[in-house]
Amino acid sequence: MTDFSLMFAAGRDYSANKPALPAVGAAFGGSGPYANYVLVSTIPASTGRNNVDIENTSGAQIAVVRDDGTAAAGAAPNNASVFALVGGSAAGAQGGAWSSATFKGRLQIYAPVSTAIVSVMVD
Repeated sequence: MTDFSLMFAAGRDYSANKPALPAVGAAFGGSGPYANYVLVSTIPASTGRNNVDIENTSGAQIAVVRDDGTAAAGAAPNNASVFALVGGSAAGAQGGAWSSATFKGRLQIYAPVSTAIVSVMVD
């Protein structure tokens, strides 16, 4: 049975000309703007989430894939968008940040290396 309350609360994708996105839980492929980026964190979809905040302190650009959370691991994400958060001047320095008090879907955070420092807070 499909949980339609989750689907309608998670948001829809209206992106244009987006790059090929990896399957849920997989790394990006070997080409495109996020070539070889690896998955470093996943925040599951939650209709009870009040806020989510992602802070990039890795010193390198990271990519965030947000989707409605309905696709299983290994499947193509549904209603997915991707955006980048710039890195700070060095590891540990504040880079780009993103926060939402309304998005209830899944977030997957990708970085060029598996040791990237990314702070994620959920309320």
